Amino acid sequence: MLKKLLAFVLSAAICVAPVSAQMLTLNYGPGAFSGPDLTNTDSACSSVSGTVTTFTSKNLGGAGPNKINIVSISWVDGTSAGTAEISGVTIGGTAATRAVRSIATDNTNSNAEVWYASVAGGGTGNIVVTTGTAVNQMTIAVYRLINYSVSTPFLTATGTTTAGISTNTGDALIAVGTRSDSAATTLTNMVQDYGFSCGATQYGTHYSFFPNTPSAINTAISPSTNTPLIAMVTWHSGAVCADPSWSSVKLLMPMEGANLSTTGQGLTDRSSAAHGVATSGASSTIETAQFQFGTSSYRMHAAIGNSLVYNDSADWRLSAANSDQFTIEGWVRYAGTGTGRSVLSQFPGAGNNSWQIWNNSSASEWDFTFSTDGTATTTISTSGAALTTNTWYAWAVDKDATGKIRIYKNGVMLGSSTPANSSFFDSTVGLGILSINSVGNRLDGWGDEFRITKGVARYASDSGYTVSTTSFPICN
Repeated sequence: MLKKLLAFVLSAAICVAPVSAQMLTLNYGPGAFSGPDLTNTDSACSSVSGTVTTFTSKNLGGAGPNKINIVSISWVDGTSAGTAEISGVTIGGTAATRAVRSIATDNTNSNAEVWYASVAGGGTGNIVVTTGTAVNQMTIAVYRLINYSVSTPFLTATGTTTAGISTNTGDALIAVGTRSDSAATTLTNMVQDYGFSCGATQYGTHYSFFPNTPSAINTAISPSTNTPLIAMVTWHSGAVCADPSWSSVKLLMPMEGANLSTTGQGLTDRSSAAHGVATSGASSTIETAQFQFGTSSYRMHAAIGNSLVYNDSADWRLSAANSDQFTIEGWVRYAGTGTGRSVLSQFPGAGNNSWQIWNNSSASEWDFTFSTDGTATTTISTSGAALTTNTWYAWAVDKDATGKIRIYKNGVMLGSSTPANSSFFDSTVGLGILSINSVGNRLDGWGDEFRITKGVARYASDSGYTVSTTSFPICN
């Protein structure tokens, strides 16, 4: 089974007594290394003052495809002369390249750095760090990275008390931090691999972490005193997520499944929010006879009892303030038109209404209706949509940071308004897809590729947008 690793290594640097740090080995990949794999193979501390610091016979890990060794380094020059700087690193005799560093500006000579090299074969080797002037305290962590097709780093970031970086599925992330103090030091949002008090003015702490979806990784160092520094770097193993707003996607239903199925993959939310499988009622099913993309869509019948519903979730409250942004969108095809036909909604009835896109004022137009108190409603309608049967239509509604709400058909904006109050009521009912929850207002037709993005107005243009000719990307 493929296991990918996203690793954080943090080194809060400060060493004194010459200590041979105990080795902690964490292997995040499969034994056969069939996929991207990052292993923390060794770690150490040295307090021998000099311009050359040698860590002898460090474990560089076994051989593997496209093997890279990574060394995170945190160091402090206790003299605070402000003149020391790492000029070179070798890993097992191979010259390494600096990936990133975060350096102090107050002459405390406290640095957080990451270096890497392509080192063939496996086994042990010396890690040699050369500095311009003497450094007397240093901690390191050694990692082995394999099956990453690109040996060079992907993204870097630095900070003092905090730092953050975006990651994609399959990334390996190394982070190193330093403080000129011997107190135990941590970084948030990671699991510690190795922590060691290395003398009076350095503490080394190393972390690794692997998110399985594209994420914005933010970390904070604690304590945040004594010249804290953080450096972060990622290596990327595959294609970058095609959706830069993936982390904001709260529902994604490609509706790809077996013909006539009423559960399983076809009714599963594929977003990172993972709302599971929607509940399908009566005779409505996945159908392969019609689809916009892929091989199937969901067929909703207008007869009583048909519905497709997700339980209530905070994700369905699209807007809690005028500045809150969102985008809801998908494809729909009508077998029969009429009023009171819902496309997507959280709108069961007076007292608990939040929002809905539907055909209400006219069978050939879309209306976006919302309520701020659960009962009173505001409606924005299209003009010129001319909806009819047996045609696939791309529909979308978005709201930008100014509070402007737009409705689009096939990428063309056909209705808009900027309400004085666009804080939607926090309804307690579920999300109705091609229906109003399980209550009614069922659409007679098909739906495909439904997506909710919360916090992002994807299009936000009176000029409209170019409709995608492929299905929405899935990044997990």
